[in-house]
Amino acid sequence: MNDLHDSSAEKAVLGGLLIDESALVDVATILQPDDFYDEKHAWIYAAMLAMQTEQVRRDYVTITNRLDTDGHLEAIGGAAYLTELVGSTPTAMNAVTHARVVSRFGTLRKLMNASASIAKLAYNAGSEHVDQVFTKARQILDAATPMDSDDAVLLWLHSLDAFFSGQFERVGELEAIDRGEAPARVTFPWAAVQRFVKWLRAGMLAVIAAESSVGKTTAMECCAEYWARQGLHVAFFHLELSHRFMLDRRMARQSGETLETIESGEVTVRMREADLRMREWPGAIHYVHCPGWSAYQIVQKARQLRARGYCDVIVIDYLQKLQLGYRNGQNKADAVGNAVEGIKNGLEQMGIPGVLGSQFNRQAKHQDRKTASLIRSSGEVEEKSNVVITLDRDILDAEMTDSTGRIIAGTGERSPLVKVRIDKNTAGPTGDCELVMNGPRFSMRDKAQ
Repeated sequence: MNDLHDSSAEKAVLGGLLIDESALVDVATILQPDDFYDEKHAWIYAAMLAMQTEQVRRDYVTITNRLDTDGHLEAIGGAAYLTELVGSTPTAMNAVTHARVVSRFGTLRKLMNASASIAKLAYNAGSEHVDQVFTKARQILDAATPMDSDDAVLLWLHSLDAFFSGQFERVGELEAIDRGEAPARVTFPWAAVQRFVKWLRAGMLAVIAAESSVGKTTAMECCAEYWARQGLHVAFFHLELSHRFMLDRRMARQSGETLETIESGEVTVRMREADLRMREWPGAIHYVHCPGWSAYQIVQKARQLRARGYCDVIVIDYLQKLQLGYRNGQNKADAVGNAVEGIKNGLEQMGIPGVLGSQFNRQAKHQDRKTASLIRSSGEVEEKSNVVITLDRDILDAEMTDSTGRIIAGTGERSPLVKVRIDKNTAGPTGDCELVMNGPRFSMRDKAQ
């Protein structure tokens, strides 16, 4: 433990702050009193922070008086020790650099203490639910996190510099994507939709909503496979369909074989060829069959997959199958809203986008124009998401044929024409477009294809 500190750096920070009181503005964003190994250094720094908060001028005399009032002046070695700190520090210019050294050692010591606390927590967990243990462990780790790793705060001058730095980073990111060295941007697989939603940025949540049997799951499967072909790792959380059925649907899409053929157990040449093509995709889809899971459980599993490099974007099929948690006095709409908010917060924290499927309510059957307000048990889903895409297919009152006269949909069946509405889009326009559904192949494509 004695090796995890740098006395020279601690003295240099304090000496720099005694020479130039304005340096505390930047140092305070990096350093906390408990980052200092030497207790007397922590007392001096704490006195400086308190005086800054109280807007008291900080110089040799006022700091000496403050330490005397706090009862620490004699313990640090008197005013002579402050004189020693100033004398051993030639300039305040490197105060921030020295502060980072002190912060690093302070963080390492905190991590050692945190690891011991977490081990004790796990050992004494008893019958406590593992999620509660994880929550307590995360709180312990959060307390050990250095202040300058907090990305939530962006100071004004830093924000001005950050824009142009970000522009240069974007150029590098795009070049890396072109070279195949970085995951592609998360765009939708249909040109008709890309006219409205260019791509899903980090932390964005897109909701795809439809009535039952319209094709929302198919749409999300098509998205996942498109992203895998683009080099992305997709975590696909399916709360209803089994692994076997998800794989059967995928093979029907990729091979062109019917579901009847697949379920017969036959292995065809087209299946083998589809398998070889999928093995060459630069990305992948990782399926998580999670019936009865809560939004919290999904986010936690996504975090684990993300940490292992298996999650660049998540897909959740679907909202109404989530296990809900009710707080005091809340109704179902509130609980659904909390679930969506939890997913959205998780995406923002992980820095990845996500797609969430949802059903419409019963009133949707009587509405010609499907909008986000029809989402079942909405809980303000449309308010909490960044993009809402609604899908609709008319029920035919007569047979539909193609240009050769072949019947492609019978009376009473859903039309293969998918009416798509981009009903909300925080990063672009809203509007309507059309796609085509191939039910037997579980596929959705642009009309022109």
